Amino acid sequence: MSSPRLILTRLVVTACLAIAGAPALAQVPPTDLPPLPDAPAPLVLAPASVEAPAVMRPPAVAAPGSCIPGHCSHRSFLARARCKRHLQEVFMGFPEEFERPPLGAMMHGVNAAQVRKGEASAMTLYSYDFATSTARLNERGQDKLAAIGAKLPLTFHPLLIQRSGDRALDEQRREAVIQSLASGPFPVPPERVVVGRSSTRGLRGDEALLLHQGALYRTEQAGPPVATGTTSSSPAGQP
Repeated sequence: MSSPRLILTRLVVTACLAIAGAPALAQVPPTDLPPLPDAPAPLVLAPASVEAPAVMRPPAVAAPGSCIPGHCSHRSFLARARCKRHLQEVFMGFPEEFERPPLGAMMHGVNAAQVRKGEASAMTLYSYDFATSTARLNERGQDKLAAIGAKLPLTFHPLLIQRSGDRALDEQRREAVIQSLASGPFPVPPERVVVGRSSTRGLRGDEALLLHQGALYRTEQAGPPVATGTTSSSPAGQP
């Protein structure tokens, strides 16, 4: 009976002979392998931009004989006088050319603007100055036109007719007003009579409500007192 060692030796020898007699498949190049992909382009890294450090500039120094804002390099009296003269010619001005406005000139300008706007508003014929849906002036409108006609020689404001929304009616009213003014002493060109929107701002709803409530309150109280304080409107001898 063979020993285990002898049996192991035989198995190892048999395996070695089998390996040595088999063909070397690793030496045969394969023919059915897929083609290799193209190699990627090499990645080139751009050098990082390096900002130059900020250079601290020294403060500007005026050249000899010149000036910069906030600094005058002139030392002599004549040079400083020339520099002052130049600044006065550019923006400072000369004291002898300064004209002080009279006292109250600014307030007068504001009030004059308000007066001019009031005059322009008074040169307006409104829709209620005409008979309803007609070009005929009512009694109030005739009085208003007479007052406007007296102001026309004294002002350059046009006579404005409030537009009604009907162009044909507005044109008829304009022609009627022009004919009425033609009979007056002052000739009025047709260009001074225009149709448009009134420049006067009307009452808002809340304002009209407050005025109406105030009128009702005054009516209930039989009107406000005529006078206050020591002055009395009652007949003599009555409290």
